[in-house]
Amino acid sequence: SALDVIRGVDSALPPSDPARHHLAMISSLHICNIDLASMQGCLLLRPPPKPFIKGIIEGFYGAPWTQFQRRDLLRTLAQRGLNTYVYAPKDDLKHRKDWRDKYGTEEAAELQSLIEYAKSLCINFVYALSPGVDIEYSKVKDIGAVKAKLGQLKSIGCESFALLFDDIEYKLSDADESQFGTPANAQVAVVNDCYTHLNSPAHFYFCPTEYCSTRAKPTLLESDYLRTIGDRLHPGIEIFWTGPLVVPAIISDENARSIAMVLKRKALIWDNLYANDYDTKRIFLGPFKGRSQSLKKECAGILLNPNCQFEVNIPSIISYSDWLTTDEDGSDTDDSSMTIDQQSNRFIPSTSFERTMAKWLKDLVVPIIPLRIRLNEIDFNSSISSQQTTYSLITDFSPNETSKMILEEQRSLEEPMDRSPSCDSDISMADSGRFTGIYEGSSLTNVQLCALAHCYYLPFEHGPTAHDILNGVLWMYRHASVMSAGYVEEVRKRSVSSGSNSSEKEEEAEKTRENWIKQHGKVADAIELIAGAFRVIGANRIHNPDLVQYASDVYGVLIVVEAVMGWIKEGNLSELTEPRERRWSLDRFGEPWNVSAAFVDDVAYAMLPPINPLTFIFGHRDREPINGMMTIRRTRRDDLQSMSGLRRTVPDDDIDSIFSTEIFIEKYYRPFLDWSEKHCFVAEDGMRMRKTPLASICGVPNIIDFYEHHNRIEAEKMNSDDECPSVPSWLPPLPTAPAVHHFTSFCDIRAKDEGDIHAAKRLIQTLAVVLAYEGSIGLYTCCHPCEREKVSMLLSIGFVELNSTHTDQILLGLKFVPPDAHFTDDEDEEDIEEEMEKEAKEENVEDRGDQDDY
Repeated sequence: SALDVIRGVDSALPPSDPARHHLAMISSLHICNIDLASMQGCLLLRPPPKPFIKGIIEGFYGAPWTQFQRRDLLRTLAQRGLNTYVYAPKDDLKHRKDWRDKYGTEEAAELQSLIEYAKSLCINFVYALSPGVDIEYSKVKDIGAVKAKLGQLKSIGCESFALLFDDIEYKLSDADESQFGTPANAQVAVVNDCYTHLNSPAHFYFCPTEYCSTRAKPTLLESDYLRTIGDRLHPGIEIFWTGPLVVPAIISDENARSIAMVLKRKALIWDNLYANDYDTKRIFLGPFKGRSQSLKKECAGILLNPNCQFEVNIPSIISYSDWLTTDEDGSDTDDSSMTIDQQSNRFIPSTSFERTMAKWLKDLVVPIIPLRIRLNEIDFNSSISSQQTTYSLITDFSPNETSKMILEEQRSLEEPMDRSPSCDSDISMADSGRFTGIYEGSSLTNVQLCALAHCYYLPFEHGPTAHDILNGVLWMYRHASVMSAGYVEEVRKRSVSSGSNSSEKEEEAEKTRENWIKQHGKVADAIELIAGAFRVIGANRIHNPDLVQYASDVYGVLIVVEAVMGWIKEGNLSELTEPRERRWSLDRFGEPWNVSAAFVDDVAYAMLPPINPLTFIFGHRDREPINGMMTIRRTRRDDLQSMSGLRRTVPDDDIDSIFSTEIFIEKYYRPFLDWSEKHCFVAEDGMRMRKTPLASICGVPNIIDFYEHHNRIEAEKMNSDDECPSVPSWLPPLPTAPAVHHFTSFCDIRAKDEGDIHAAKRLIQTLAVVLAYEGSIGLYTCCHPCEREKVSMLLSIGFVELNSTHTDQILLGLKFVPPDAHFTDDEDEEDIEEEMEKEAKEENVEDRGDQDDY
């Protein structure tokens, strides 16, 4: 009977589906023998509108989340009022690559547990399958495999499904083309068949191959593919759409209406605003932005495809849920005199961001019970009640027992699904380092957290603090000459010689110097906020495994910014090439991987001269986070005694130890300081009151001139009557020709131990930037074969191995200029003669690289 049919459909619907209430009303009318025809038009009998689909799709490329993380996500979705989770990790082998294979017993049990947990929280669990990579649409066996795979999920409790045909080739096999004609016809046939086979589930989603405007051929409105999908796909199936681009800054109402007209239904937005699988150097923590409140009326729902790194997705979920609960669009310029009710009903991105960070801060700050307390830190005069457990983060890199228990609980719940071998994390979570003390005032503040998040804001924009740093660095670079010694006097001389008013020019120069110093202070303050965030987050890496690496990346490049700007402030740079444009301020349409860059890349871009390719030495991520705070500054002569411990990074080798401290300094440090003090830098531990050196670097702008200088000195020594000969200077080995012509600068790197490889890397970056300012075309260094960590780090940031006559050491070089920039066919005769004279001079220099070092 009709009543039996209604009851059958009702039992198949999820408990939270509004359609059950509609069917219950019709069922009641049947029981009461009320004629339905007589009640046509009654509002109670109209099918309810489908609820707005809102939630998360795990649809990225990269390491899939763990079962523990997914359960945590489901709880968060329920708490924030969201209703959908789509399981679609690209690197789950049985989701995409090996889609025909069914899940094993243990894997199926994991999924079943997750599905049941989602139901208990009233979250709709949607299982997605991606057969498009190699399906043959005309093969009965392949269609049967799709049905069997979805049937397996249905047998363990899954009630909602999706078939995805994104990121695949259009071309059909000959057999498929013969039967279906076009990819659209083939996909529609498979999807409709599966939808019917599963008894028309209440929630069934489809992702087309043309899933955004730029992939629609020839255009959105003229695409035969999309029109076929809209005309022939069952109307009960929702269709995914990412907007005008794969990762759009804005999804307009007009774009949503256009695709709805073509598809003959409202699109389900697959929102990639926070997706970062195209650039692992970036995560996105900014507010939900570029989607108006009226978009809710133009689409069937919005599912966020978030950051690959699970722990950093709380901000995006909070901001998105804030957007869902408001009805009006707001802006950062809205009148602050609005009532609280008016403000609460408006979504203002900047306000949402600040609230989001405040809420996230509570999740980041966990109660810590210090289990290892040093006796000399206990105040025995204070009462036990006064020693309360706080919710500020301790500055201790070592995991405590509570943390270990949390990790063990996670591991007990984690039985990862089959996944691609290529999706292993590149982040090492070794817990070692110099963060070993408990410091007062080490709590993370909202201002610090916001400053860090500004560096990982949104795909097409940096946050305010990051913008201030970028603009400040570029302005200081542009006006660096005002800090050089004698600049004001030079301005006065030029004014006098040109007959202009010298006092006005001098006053203007002084004002520019003052502005430079103020700008430097502002940038330094902004960097300090980010450093403060890293200090606390890094110290508690066990609780923030995803965030700490990204905090370290930003902190690392800002160490170099501080060092370089401090070097300029000391007056070491006098001439500059024209600086670059503010590329981070340009409004360009396109995918983020084409028109925008990570903050760390933009900082390097802002620091370096035009056409200089050195930006890539900042682009390579460390294999593990920086293990402590550090500062870099120029080496002073009174530092030499404390730097005597920086021998070499070769383990279990005591060649350096045969020298006394005085001889060591005279042999390996003083010659570089005497030759070019402004190119020598030291990295110091930034955690202790008394600074201790971690690593040092001594740079030589022109190694050939350095050799000639020391040849003259030694010749003078041999001709002198001094009965107490001085210690001979150490001279590094030279690359063989022609490399010696291209890598004209040299650096000597020394570190306390191999654990300070981070310090060595920042020192190399600092020296490379200042040498690039002065026109160097290439830099080289030498390493002992045992220095594997150092060699690996150098190779990772762009150094290449050079030929040398010294077999007991490795020479590595880094080019500062684009390939062939100095060797073009149209060089004039004067340049050629100059080059020939230079080569002749270099041939007369004997390679005296000492055999007893490196």
